[in-house]
Amino acid sequence: MEPSPRQLPRWLPAAALASLALLLAGLAWAVWRALPPRVPDVGEAATLLAVPMELPDFQLTDQRGVPFDASRFAGRWSFVFFGYTFCPDVCPNTLSSLRDLYEMLAKADGGNRDPLQVVFVSVDPERDTAARLAEYLPYFHPDFVGVTGAPEQIARLTGGLGVYHARAEDSGANDTNYLVNHSSAVLLLGPDARLRAIFPHPEKPEPMARSFEKIRDFYGASG
Repeated sequence: MEPSPRQLPRWLPAAALASLALLLAGLAWAVWRALPPRVPDVGEAATLLAVPMELPDFQLTDQRGVPFDASRFAGRWSFVFFGYTFCPDVCPNTLSSLRDLYEMLAKADGGNRDPLQVVFVSVDPERDTAARLAEYLPYFHPDFVGVTGAPEQIARLTGGLGVYHARAEDSGANDTNYLVNHSSAVLLLGPDARLRAIFPHPEKPEPMARSFEKIRDFYGASG
């Protein structure tokens, strides 16, 4: 004999609602885990990566002839710019902005925060030797680090970071005054040697400094 509705346990509706609530909570948790990590507002000068990017393996050389690999980014915040010394406008303008930014941050820090460095990676190793970089960079700041090396090693680094560069198509094969098209953004690497943020338009050091302070404070607070 089938039980009538009046004979069903009175607690059944409550148990069903509790099960439904647990199911919905589980679904909400799964959806939340699937969403990209939330990032703070660091101002319009920078784009903060939701997930920091690991560096590829590479072996280059600085302007003093000292090997330069990913370990040279460890323990400090690094502003990294890819360009070349024969660049007529974008590179000198960006390096000048980075000089102002570097001095601004160094003065504000008073030596009490993580050390900073500016790294200029040449995408024109055919002309940009270590000696050429050693002569060129002091015009902007004596602390700046210049990096060059074999084309395949530069390609490993730029390819791993999504940095574009290519010799201009209208340059002849024997033209020694050729131009190189390249990305103009400045990349920010953290003390863990991972790409943390991008400054897509690095023309104004003041908003860059404000964005950088927010980024550094965020990672300092979150560990």
